[in-house]
Amino acid sequence: MDRQREKPVPRFDPADDGVAPAAGDEDEKQVNFGWKDIIALTIAAYEVILPIVLLFIGGLALVYLLLRLAH
Repeated sequence: MDRQREKPVPRFDPADDGVAPAAGDEDEKQVNFGWKDIIALTIAAYEVILPIVLLFIGGLALVYLLLRLAH
């Protein structure tokens, strides 16, 4: 029978805390956003925030109407 290759056991490195390298390291490339990217991100933010705001306003209107009719 063939012996399977033994995988090397990873050594414990106390300096390795599992956190990604900090920004500004030599490995990292700087990302430059153009005006089209900024517009796209703004539209995407509105698509996420607008339904939440509308639900909140609808909930407040519902509470207002329930309290108004109960009085």
